[in-house]
Amino acid sequence: MKEIKCYCNNPIKIDFPDQINLETDPGYEKEILDGNFMTFKCTECGKDFKPELPVRLVDKSRDIDIQFLPELDRRAFYNKKIQFKNIKRIAIGFPELLEKFIIINEGLKDEIIELIKFYLISKIPDKESCSEINIFFDYLKDNTLFFNILGLKKDEVGISRIPFSFYLQTSEEIDSKRDTEPFKSFLTPPYVSINNI
Repeated sequence: MKEIKCYCNNPIKIDFPDQINLETDPGYEKEILDGNFMTFKCTECGKDFKPELPVRLVDKSRDIDIQFLPELDRRAFYNKKIQFKNIKRIAIGFPELLEKFIIINEGLKDEIIELIKFYLISKIPDKESCSEINIFFDYLKDNTLFFNILGLKKDEVGISRIPFSFYLQTSEEIDSKRDTEPFKSFLTPPYVSINNI
């Protein structure tokens, strides 16, 4: 049991596991994709709230092993105050977790997606604003990869369309880049993310 305070300051006891087996509990993955993962109703004010609790999500049949960390733990993870052994992937915050499962369900590889994001960021004229920009893979349709870009303009989401042929081209060159910087910084497991640079 974990005790968490709602926005109204009411303490709520939540029974939430430290590890979820998606083979036996597939409903959790549906909740991640629907945006309802870790949504709880306050017993006092009746409102829904979404605390971020660390949890490991595994599915051996699909080779999934993701450690989810709350966004509030990002700095501690970067400073190596939080470390893991034998974890295949780490996702920090709900948007990264959602993206990992979208990538898995589209049959794509996250390291190739992250390398494409690097190329997208490198085309932004104002490099100083890059730290405020977030790019997330959204979906694959008609041989086109769609990415959402946040932070280019206030209160607007940019959409970038990348041909699937570019994904295939990137997959062929990734091995030559994997061990050189800056690529090594964001392609080395378990935290495969452009946010790592």
